[in-house]
Amino acid sequence: GIQSGGNFENIKTFFAKALTTEKPEHEISSYLIRGFVDLHDVTEINNSLVLIDKHLAQVDKKSLIGLQFELIRKSPELQKRFLPRSIAALREANDAELDSNFFYYLNHGVKVVEDEAIRKDIKDFILDKKISYANKTFAGDKGLAEFHANGAKKDMEELMAKLK
Repeated sequence: GIQSGGNFENIKTFFAKALTTEKPEHEISSYLIRGFVDLHDVTEINNSLVLIDKHLAQVDKKSLIGLQFELIRKSPELQKRFLPRSIAALREANDAELDSNFFYYLNHGVKVVEDEAIRKDIKDFILDKKISYANKTFAGDKGLAEFHANGAKKDMEELMAKLK
């Protein structure tokens, strides 16, 4: 497998060096972060958060949510750092498709959110979205947004039940 021999270490080294790029380009930043997060452990990620943040600033909102989710899945410490950021970015974007992706990721990819403050933030965000969706206050294409909002509802309900 990839983890045997020098191949794994060579690939890890490549992503670690690439992450130190002085002027990250938004086209490659998401690939660099994903590769680094996939191949490195939590300690290595925590030691590289300044570099990761520099690259996160270069990616579009859709990629940002997915990348933050990958970080959230790694550890409770990274949940504390990136879940509130994800919620803030989603509130700013007011995009039902991004909301739907976030609720799906959180419902199906994260086993436990232990931090009470974050649990409350998630519940508050769900309640705000329920109101927003009921009032159909969507950004962008209304039909597409409604489609995504309807898709998010099941995951929102399941998440609320898990967070009680």
